[in-house]
Amino acid sequence: MENLIVPFNTTTLTLKQAGGKGLNLSKTARAGFPVPPGFIVTTEAYRLFTRTNQIDAAVQTLSQDLSVDDPAALQAASQKIFRLFEAGGLPIYIQTSLLTAYHQLSAQTNQAAVAVRSSATAEDLPGASFAGQQDTYLNVSGDEALLLAVKHCWASLWTERAMAYRARQANPPVGVALAVVIQHMIPAESAGVMFTANPVTGARNEIVINASWGLGEAIVGGLVAPDNLVVDKATGKPASAIIADKSVMTVRTETGTQEVPVPSGKSRQPTLSKPQVAELAGLGAKIEQFYGAPQDIEWCYADGQFYIVQVRPITSLPPEPLQWAPPGAGQWLHGGGTFEMITEPFSPLFETFLLPIFVDVITDLLESAGLQGVLPPVPYRIVNGHIYLHMDLRLRPWHLAGVLRDFAMHLNSLQGQEGENLRYRQAVAGLSQPDLAASAGLSSARLLERMQALGQAGMRYWLQIMKIVQVIYRQENAFTKFYNRRLRLRCTGIPEPEIFLRGQKVKPWQAECSAFDLAQMAQKLGLAKKVLEAPEELLNGTEGGAAVQAFRAAFATHLDLYGHQLASFDLSLPTLADDPRPVLTAIQTYILGKESPYIRQQHMQAQSEAAIATAEGCLSGPASRKFRQLLSTAQQAACTREDALFDVGLAWTPMHRTALELGRRLVQKGLLAQPADIFWLNLAEIQQAFEGPGQPGRLFEPVASRQADHRAWSGADAPYLLPQGSRPAFWWKWVFPTPELNRQPDAHTIVGLGVSPGKVTGVARLLHSLDEMQRIQAGDILVTRSTTPAWTPLFARLGGLVTDLGGPLAHGSIVAREYGIPAVMGTGSATQRIKDGQIITVDGSSGRVTLN
Repeated sequence: MENLIVPFNTTTLTLKQAGGKGLNLSKTARAGFPVPPGFIVTTEAYRLFTRTNQIDAAVQTLSQDLSVDDPAALQAASQKIFRLFEAGGLPIYIQTSLLTAYHQLSAQTNQAAVAVRSSATAEDLPGASFAGQQDTYLNVSGDEALLLAVKHCWASLWTERAMAYRARQANPPVGVALAVVIQHMIPAESAGVMFTANPVTGARNEIVINASWGLGEAIVGGLVAPDNLVVDKATGKPASAIIADKSVMTVRTETGTQEVPVPSGKSRQPTLSKPQVAELAGLGAKIEQFYGAPQDIEWCYADGQFYIVQVRPITSLPPEPLQWAPPGAGQWLHGGGTFEMITEPFSPLFETFLLPIFVDVITDLLESAGLQGVLPPVPYRIVNGHIYLHMDLRLRPWHLAGVLRDFAMHLNSLQGQEGENLRYRQAVAGLSQPDLAASAGLSSARLLERMQALGQAGMRYWLQIMKIVQVIYRQENAFTKFYNRRLRLRCTGIPEPEIFLRGQKVKPWQAECSAFDLAQMAQKLGLAKKVLEAPEELLNGTEGGAAVQAFRAAFATHLDLYGHQLASFDLSLPTLADDPRPVLTAIQTYILGKESPYIRQQHMQAQSEAAIATAEGCLSGPASRKFRQLLSTAQQAACTREDALFDVGLAWTPMHRTALELGRRLVQKGLLAQPADIFWLNLAEIQQAFEGPGQPGRLFEPVASRQADHRAWSGADAPYLLPQGSRPAFWWKWVFPTPELNRQPDAHTIVGLGVSPGKVTGVARLLHSLDEMQRIQAGDILVTRSTTPAWTPLFARLGGLVTDLGGPLAHGSIVAREYGIPAVMGTGSATQRIKDGQIITVDGSSGRVTLN
């Protein structure tokens, strides 16, 4: 019978003996932490009591087949079981051992009062805490009161809430048992709960403390709103503090405890001083370090000392939030504008294969603008898988002259863009031969070289576009300024300046017309229902009559001409040629009755011509000629930029397919599970994998780990600038014009740049990637971080557009104007402030988004 009662310092205790609470308190006390002295009535005593009093069989019968959805039955069973425990007699050897340990503890502490706490074997576990399911009795004094409190603790294993909790946790009642912890009762001046990680945000660098006057039961029982302190774990200093009006406190009485009003002078006072907060937080951090995981700790304070009365793991901690901070002090990082085509976390293959080329392109861009030596040696930083430009620029006075010189040189570059496009197309066509179907004779090294050459061609072409972006921006801006100053202040009834830039026959419009033609074709061939209900079966099946074959051929031709639209510069994301779902969405939209893009373009062109006539009616002489000149230049610039950007992805379709071919070969070698896993390897790993036989399966684990990181990063909202809340310097706005961020006039308004006029009210559909595009319904307002060319087919379905990134020349703004939908871009925070499904109003003229 020696295992019935054991002291805290017993080194051989197990969960089965002491229950979760008892085991944790024993460990904590033996580690030297300030735990009030005490002992444990083990589960063996519980089992002896129930066997002696023949309670086991009755409990099993009463608790069997109970439903958590039948509270009345749970309550009736619980009451019957409680009466069995209360009427049961304690075997003499349990009673003698218990009272002997109690008397020894009373002599040690010079106090008869103890706390009697239940400790179940299924309690305080990493997977489920069972917190509060069994009973605790405070300020218990005397032999009879102690014996009764122990029996009541045992009976609390069968309260209706405890039985329901076990049922929800799928924890069968057979074999459960309860230990009881008996501790010296601390006459607490204050008490509370401490979490060594933030239970709301998941932040592991924060400790959250709840504190109130008196015993901790007022907090645990929800009788009082305690002080709430969020403490920096590293410094022990409060990051935030809410001092509550503490109206009630639990205090000791001669026969137990009771709730009394807090003295008026103390109710609004902080329960803990700053030094006490630091001491308690430090104690919590050490306990967490001892257990190796965040802990939920009950504490109390008396006579100048903190005591730990309960320790359990936190069982429902949210994932740790991502820390968005520059990797070094004094760094300012910019994540938008330049990186419009890389707005999501990228793959290891992109980082090690295309990113070096990408950086070379940026360097060349700045040097061509007369900014030699401006960039630091490593001009980018990677934060949570996102690329940020490290804006440690070394600008000198003579750089201004270089920029002006470069600007003048590129005034004529718009004329040469068609030649650049032709050279790019020819380069991609040459590098794509032989095609992959005939590439079995090509070595893996040769395929890697092909990818490298395609990447260089693609980035060089992108550089040509970036060189003309500033010219395009300033030409459009010049027209807008002239229009606003010379006409809008003098004439009434004239339209927004964006009206004049609509109705252009840019390549995205041509691709849209092709999708419309496919919709018309499907209707004429009697395939409309198939396109709406089973498009993948229609396109990917091997069987079908002449109509099906004709439609498949026409769809393939569309992808050959327009399928090189990019979702991202990252190779892991396919172009429309390999993932044509957005094209199918557009075709379905036109089948369902969306207006023809041919007719829409005619209407817009007519509106533009009418607007021009109205404007010229207000002008004469040189002013009229100036208006015509600036308008023509702005229209040409907008078309040039969108047509040029439309073809950036020409190299990405063969690059993506070549990478998958390499992945297929690694699958054959047993190194990867599927071809697409190659995107989660770095370039060196791929090269090494092809150099020798390799160990089968050795790359499975790193691939899975990197994919998991990517999923976590993809679900986060990456700030536009780091440190968060910083503002771009004036020179950055001048070199790379970007919208002003985070303008927030009130809680219901977001302000960005109005890039496509009009006003629309509708359902906000928050999308983080094209994989979610099926959630878009006709007339929805797309809210996203940024759009790239692969998003274009979705615009046929949209009622409006709101983005975090981008400006008047961003892809989304020009396409939105061509589709005639209101758009506000460059808000900086739309995806964080707008909820999916929320009703919002987009005013593309004023640049304001109203949250209804």
